This record gives sequence, structure tokens and C-alpha cells, in this order.
Amino acid sequence: MDEALLGDSDFQLLKNRMNGHPFLISKESPGEEDEEVKISLELLSSDSARRRKFDSPLIQLTCLFLESYLQNKKQMAKQTEALKRLIEDHVDGILVVDKQGRVLHSNPAAELIFNTKQNELEGRLIGVPYSRDELVQVEIYRKDLGPATIELKSHRTDWFGEHAHLLVLHDVTERKTEEARRLVAEMKSKDVQRMNSLGFLAGGIVHDFNNILGGIMPLMELAQEEVSEGTLKGFLNQSFAGLQRMSHLVKQLQDLTGKRPSDIVLTDVKEIVGEIHDLLKPVVPKNIQLDFQTTDQTLVTLGDSAGIYQSILNICFNAMDAMPEGGKLTVHASLRDVTEKLRKFHPQYEKCEELVAVSIWDTGIGMNEETQRHIFDPFYSTKPMDSKKGRGLGLAIAWKQVKEHGGHIDVSSQLGVGTEFVVYLPSGRNVQAVLNAKKMCEVTGEKKRRWCRDPREMMKKLDGVLIIDDEDSVGKAFSEMIKFLGYEVTCAQSGEQGIEFFRTQKDNIQVVLLDISMPGMGGEETFEKLREIDPKVKVLFITGHNVATCEENLVNHGAAGAIQKPVRIEELANKLESVLTPEVAH
Repeated sequence: MDEALLGDSDFQLLKNRMNGHPFLISKESPGEEDEEVKISLELLSSDSARRRKFDSPLIQLTCLFLESYLQNKKQMAKQTEALKRLIEDHVDGILVVDKQGRVLHSNPAAELIFNTKQNELEGRLIGVPYSRDELVQVEIYRKDLGPATIELKSHRTDWFGEHAHLLVLHDVTERKTEEARRLVAEMKSKDVQRMNSLGFLAGGIVHDFNNILGGIMPLMELAQEEVSEGTLKGFLNQSFAGLQRMSHLVKQLQDLTGKRPSDIVLTDVKEIVGEIHDLLKPVVPKNIQLDFQTTDQTLVTLGDSAGIYQSILNICFNAMDAMPEGGKLTVHASLRDVTEKLRKFHPQYEKCEELVAVSIWDTGIGMNEETQRHIFDPFYSTKPMDSKKGRGLGLAIAWKQVKEHGGHIDVSSQLGVGTEFVVYLPSGRNVQAVLNAKKMCEVTGEKKRRWCRDPREMMKKLDGVLIIDDEDSVGKAFSEMIKFLGYEVTCAQSGEQGIEFFRTQKDNIQVVLLDISMPGMGGEETFEKLREIDPKVKVLFITGHNVATCEENLVNHGAAGAIQKPVRIEELANKLESVLTPEVAH
């Protein structure tokens, strides 16, 4: 400060008062921002006549003001520097934004979250809520990294004299992903537990129903063969059709509770979609429009064609039920690439590059979120209890079938707008190999169809069959079918009785039909006793349970195969022929 600005005594007083602040006494003028200092110096630097008006108390007050001002300014500078260091070093992202949402300042952690340099962030308008006081989660899009989830807390603040908001950002993308995976795992675990419980309960019901049907359906089929025409023929046909519907219902329950017999082949999904269209076209209500589309791409998957067909058909039926006032049912099959996001939530696609996608959407009533959460639960239905349209099994079976094929089903719905199901199935990678293999399957299928001749022409002039089954009605039904095919038949109602007969008549028995579940000596124990008598005995197990769950194990232990009740005459004839073909004289 220039000494000429003040009188000698005043300057000395100011100098003494500001002792300890030598930086104040300098040749430099105050900065533009120190307006208060400039005003004070102007007062003190007036002409001598004017300066004399200000006595020592005023100078003392001015000195006190300057001292306090400089101390506060120094303290504010320290606090500002500390705040900047705190912001810069904070592990969470921090943004300072103005009232319009424009970024005024950012820290390195925010740069990492947005994958954007600080100088590019600052000045940008951001699309996140900044005026809320509560903790919120928002989705952002990161440059070159895709979407992310962050937790955001906003605080009102003053930023160098401007009203602003301090945003604290915490990246929870990884945590959310892990939570999603955990929830998926928990849901799968609950599904498994629920299905196991249901399977245990339904398994006994399925077995009992199959035993009952196994004693009725064969006799009904034989009665149809004996009656050629007339009213009685019509009654028999209607009765048999009812039994078939009952058998189909039992198989649906079986599909839901356990693995069923299936033929895993390369399946053309476009053909399945076309067959479903041909099936629905003549029966769909007139107020529902069908729109089926497929691409020119090869849409093949490895699996059970019947199971895939049933899954898509069940969803179509559900869509039609959702349009009581009419609408449009659209089915579109196409090929889709597997995205990283899809792999994240569906690890089964880790080595899969493309998927066959079948979209089924309707313009029906739609579903609320609660219904969507339970739509694949067994026996869950929004239809009235007295409705004849279903019992809540169709979608549950579709979900289970698709899951067993290594795929999944996505659902999106809006009330009053409609619902879309998308069935995803793994696609074959080598299209040419798929087509070649498919052609071979078609040739094999033709051979198989030619192989299934009229049952009454099969297996003539062969020796006897021994039936061991504790259910008298089932034994009689099998006995009549086998007689119809030209065999000599003997029935035994227990394992012990069957063993005694086989011990004395083994030379006249070519095959044994053995029930796997019997009181007392069960089927497996009876099987071992029969093999002790004749190690080469051909045993074909019969069961009311799911044959797919036991046949492989039985064959590995020496059985000729297994067949599930109820059985059709042609199916039984084919099975017997496959067991006994090596002994047929050509």
C-alpha cells in the first residue's frame, strides 16, 4: 500500500494495527474483487482537509474491518480448497449442476461412471432428476459401455454465489445384476421345489389313472374292431374319443410333473408354425383374425417336435381366450442374435450365437403385473372355476417344455392393449449340416411309417407271452390285445405266481410283460428272479408311471424296454416286434 495515500500518523496507526499481516502493506493495489478494501482506501486517501474529518476511531474501525475481511477470505479459500479436494477424491461420482440441469463441475469418479472426460461433462445438460431430496435409482447410458444403474442423492447448495444442486452418484450396476441373478436363482429354486412337490402329489394320481385307462381303452379299441358300422359303432367311437381326451389330460399332468418320452430330432419350426395355422384356421372364431408369418431363414432347432408344437399351440389357445370380443392373433417366427444382455440373464445361451424366436401376440384384454408373475404357475387361471376353457395347465406345460429345450419365454402385456409371448429356442449353428441331418430324419421317418403295418398282420405264429400284473383289469386288457395280435397268453397276478409259471414253461415264453409296481414282490425283484432262471429272458416292463424316468435305467440292467399304460394296439404290436424281430423267421 502506498504510504502517500495516508498521512504519517494514520499510516503508522494502520501499520501497527495490522501488525502480523505484512502482506497487507504492499505496493500493490487491491484486486477488483476486493471492493470493500477499495472503498476504505479511497476514504483514507482523500485530500488532507477531507481526511482530517476522520478521526482515529474511524481508522481503527476500518482496520478492524480489513482484518476481519482478510481473515474470512483466507479461511474461505482454505475451505474452498478442502471442498475441492473432497470432491475430487470422493469415491462416488459428484456433479454440481445449476437450476437448468447444466453441469458446472464434476469429479474423476463421475468421469468413470459416465465414461466421459470431465471437460466433456461440464457444460452438458444431463437427463437425470437433480431436484429430489430422496435417494433414487436411475438408468443412464454410458458412452461405449451401454446402460448402467446408479443411485442418486441430490442436495441443494450454493456454488460461488449461484443456487445449484450437488449430486452424489453411486454406480450399482454390478449389484443390480447380482441381485437380478440371485432373484432368478431363487425363482428357479422355488419353481423346482414347487414342481417336485406337485410331481410327488400328481405322480400317484397319474399312475392310478393310467392303470384305470389301461384296463378300459384296449377293450374299447378291440370293440371298435369287432363292430363295423351302425349306431353301436358310433357309440363306441364317441366313448373311445372321451377316453382319449382323458388320456391326453393325464399326459399333460405327466408332462408338467416329470420328463416324458420324446424323440429328439432336428425340427423345422416353420413347419410347426404352418401346421398350427392349418389347425386353427377352420376352428378360430370369425371375430378373430389370424396373421401367421415366417422369414426365409432356416428356422430349425434340436428337440421334440411334439413338445414344441404343443407349447406354441397352448400359447395360441391362451391368446384366443384373451380375445372374447374378437381381435387379431399374430404369430411371427424369425432368427435372432444372442445379445450380451440376454446371456447375462440366461447363462444357457453362453455358447449359442442365434435363437429361433416365435412371437405370439394378441389384441386382447391384457394382464396386470400380478397375473404376469403367476402366468406360468401350474393350475393358475384367471378364468371362472366353472369355465370349460382350461384348468391352468397350458402355459405351465409350455414353459416347462421350452425350458427343457434349453430356451425361455418372455412375456409383455398391457391392460386393454394385448399380450405378447416370445418363445426362444436355440438354433443350429451349421445350417447345411442341419438340413442334411433333417433330410436323413425325414427318410428315417418314411421308413418308420412303412414299418408300422396293420396290427393284425404282425407277429403271427409266435410263441407265448407271459403277463405279470397285479391289476386284474389291466391284465385282462393286455391279454385280449395280445390274443388279437396272434399270441398265446398267460396271466399271473403276482411276482411269485409269475416266477413259478416261468420256471416250468420258460421254453414256451418268448417275452414277459412285467408291471414295475406291484405289492409284495415288486417288478424289479421279479425281474432279477426271472433272470436267475433264464439270463436271456426278454422282459418288457409296463407301468402307469412316466416311462421316460425309468426306461433307460431298466434297459441298462438288461430289460428289453418299457411301455406306458394305457397303450394302443398298434403301439404294443410295434414294441413287441422291436423286441422279437431277431427271432422272426424270414
